[in-house]
Amino acid sequence: MPAASTRAPTPAASATATAPARRDAASRAAAPIKPKTPAAAASATADTALPTVGTAPGYYINVGLFAEEANARKTQARLLNEGLPAFRQELNNSKGRRIRVRVGPYATRAQADAAAEAIRAMALDAVVFKQ
Repeated sequence: MPAASTRAPTPAASATATAPARRDAASRAAAPIKPKTPAAAASATADTALPTVGTAPGYYINVGLFAEEANARKTQARLLNEGLPAFRQELNNSKGRRIRVRVGPYATRAQADAAAEAIRAMALDAVVFKQ
């Protein structure tokens, strides 16, 4: 009997073997379900429609308003890397196109204040407001 058959698999080997299966299951779960009839399509869309990003009630944090898309993306990436729910909103006004970076929503002011402190520790502006 070979010695390899009596040894338990290493964690790295077992993680590698199961990772593709998890990805496949995740990609199947993320795939949209297509309704079979137009009436079902309208009903499914109305029931599962999410609010536009940044419009749900709660507390948000303004982090910055950028003229350059690259700067807004970089700031959002920094926030996301810290585990903060950051998003961008495009604005068009008399000064031209601007991109706003915000974090949130948070259910309570205390949660938003704690996140704002973490953002300030990153040397970024953080102004809490209620939507």
